[in-house]
Amino acid sequence: MFKTSQALALFLLAGNPLAQAGILPNAGRQAAPAPPAASDLPTGWSYTGCYIDSVSARTLSAAYQPPAFYSRIETCISFCTSKGFPVAGLEYGGECFCGATLPATAVAEPVGCTMPCRGNAAQACGAGNRLSVYTGPAQLGPVENPGVGGFASLGCYTDRVSARTLSRQASVPGGADVMTNAACAAACANEQYYGVEYGGELPLDRRRRRR
Repeated sequence: MFKTSQALALFLLAGNPLAQAGILPNAGRQAAPAPPAASDLPTGWSYTGCYIDSVSARTLSAAYQPPAFYSRIETCISFCTSKGFPVAGLEYGGECFCGATLPATAVAEPVGCTMPCRGNAAQACGAGNRLSVYTGPAQLGPVENPGVGGFASLGCYTDRVSARTLSRQASVPGGADVMTNAACAAACANEQYYGVEYGGELPLDRRRRRR
C-alpha cells in the first residue's frame, strides 16, 4: 500500500556552467497543494488538520475506499457521508478512510500532508502515513419506532434462517424499497406479531416462538 522512497543528495560544484546558466536543482518546482477553503467543501464540512497514521494503528478505521484516478476531497467526503460517518480522511494521494470521531490519541502533523490528490492535483490528499482529516455534521442513525398501527415495539431479537422467530414472510405494496414501519403494520394488520429485518424483510406470525 505504501511505497518506500529513496533519497538522493545532489551537489552542484560552484562555477559549474549549469549554475551560471541558472539551471539549479528544484528550479520551477511547484508549491505543495494547500487545504481547500471552507467555501469549497460540502455544507457543514471543514478541514481539521493533518494527522499521523499507520497500517498497524489506523486513525480512522470505520470504512475504507481504495484510491482511484478520480480520488479527491469531495469524493471521500461523499463516500463517508453515504456510510453515515462524519469524519473523512485522505492519505497517500487518494486512500479514503472514515470514522465516527477523531480519536483523542490522534497526533497532529501540521506540515506532513503535501501529496496531491489523484483526481485533483490542486488538492492535498495526505501523504505516506499522513492523513488529511475533514469533519462534518454528526450523522443521525435510524431510530427504533415505539409502535404504529396498533402494534407496540417489543425490542430487538436474534433470528436465524434455520429457526425463525416469526415463521412466515410478508411484503408491502411497492416492495422493500418503500418499506416503512407503518406499511408493515398495515400489511400485518390481521397478525399478532410482525418484525422488520435486514432493512427490507417482513417476517410475521400469529405467535412468537420462545427461545
